Amino acid sequence: MAIVVCFWLFLLKDIDEDAEFLTQGVGDVRTLELMKAAMKEVRGKPKDSEQLQSQICQADQRLTERSHITQWLMKPFARGICLRIHVVIALGYIFSPVGETLLKSVDVRSRTNTFASEHALWITFYFGASLGCLMWLFLSRGIPPNLLMASSQLLNIVFFVLVPSLPGEFFESDFSTLTYLALCGVQSTSRLLFIVWNFNEDFHGGFQVAARRIGALESLRSGVGWIAVNLSYAGLEFVNRNVVLVVSLGTTVLLFKAPQCYASYVLPSTGMLEGITHKSFILLVVAEMLNMLAAYASQTYSLWWTLNGWEPSEIAGFALLIGILSPIMLCIIFGLLARMNRWGPWAMRDFTCLLPPGSLLRALALWDLGNLHFRSQIFIVAVLLSVCVDVAHGAAVWSSVMTILGNKWYALKGCYLCLTLACICSSLSPSFGHFMGVAFTGASPLYDNITLHKPVSGKGSFSDATFWAVVPLATLSLLPAGIALKGS
Repeated sequence: MAIVVCFWLFLLKDIDEDAEFLTQGVGDVRTLELMKAAMKEVRGKPKDSEQLQSQICQADQRLTERSHITQWLMKPFARGICLRIHVVIALGYIFSPVGETLLKSVDVRSRTNTFASEHALWITFYFGASLGCLMWLFLSRGIPPNLLMASSQLLNIVFFVLVPSLPGEFFESDFSTLTYLALCGVQSTSRLLFIVWNFNEDFHGGFQVAARRIGALESLRSGVGWIAVNLSYAGLEFVNRNVVLVVSLGTTVLLFKAPQCYASYVLPSTGMLEGITHKSFILLVVAEMLNMLAAYASQTYSLWWTLNGWEPSEIAGFALLIGILSPIMLCIIFGLLARMNRWGPWAMRDFTCLLPPGSLLRALALWDLGNLHFRSQIFIVAVLLSVCVDVAHGAAVWSSVMTILGNKWYALKGCYLCLTLACICSSLSPSFGHFMGVAFTGASPLYDNITLHKPVSGKGSFSDATFWAVVPLATLSLLPAGIALKGS
């Protein structure tokens, strides 16, 4: 489009033959005439003047930029879907779930002992993640985003490539294992930088018209995470490390050469809550906090599958199936929502409020099917469906938060505030689940997880404890979501 405008500038002799176009000023009236003429010449989907002017500015930046790498990053990708710099940032987001994958990996779980149990690893990781949210938000006030994202990629290499390659004696100490997981939690929360800044220079119409891209990013991220889990079960951790190494090194180099708008601006010094006091946003955050309080008890489904009689190789196949199906499902859902979302954020918000948490379906499936039928295929389908619902719910929450807040600076603050509170609740979820299970059934989802059968002692079974640890909180989270649905 910018090339068409430049062509009209040449025809109308607004610039000299020896001068580069877009370096001489053009009057507002003449600019309007040129843009109208250029738009008439463009076939296909019509463009408005705001988008055309944005493309002219990008063309001007490419002309004034001296670095060839930066010029290359500023060029359109895939016929103008986005810029190449957006693809680089998207790669950083898509390959960011290595921290969460670490909690599900066989290699780390096999190192758990009496002190560093699985729920201790969970608590440590999400406690570190809550601190990481505050750290990345604080650093955003003084460090340009390209340096923050490049630093995150370097930490990726350190924590997920170099440290796992150390001798096994490094993880024999409980302190070193927990410290490592806490640092992984800190690094994992940098992912919000990549999704928010993926829309810089491409903020036309706000986040609400970019639902399709957000859905694609989140679906690919989920797919990569579950494929990494599959490789972990297959004993191919080295594949994960090599992929992380290549992607992180490549994106780091390119981020250092990012355009000026990624290297010059920082989060403005405003009030912490300025711009993020919208009623719908607050209610969605409360709903997410309640849902995260049940996170640990509802996400031990790999153990559920094992207790139901499925082998590790079969569980690896389930992970691969989720990694394939979830991107397809999310792309379809968010593609449809993008058509409804053009005039405001409410379609995405309503979808988020109406979609129940996957943990609710998962806990009901365990309680009703998992402990009654050995190697139940219906149970497997229900759990897989619930995981896909969780992926869609997570993507919808972030998309709704960004569309409601609108401004990218407010979106950055709001997303990190939401993620901080969600991580705190996630770190508390093992203790909360233990309390709920013992209070209602006398059994704990943390410790009474040896079998799915009801014990002869008369106290509740593992499925009963999980039911009471998850269902009340997941159901309660629907209340603020329903209020947000009615809000303006």
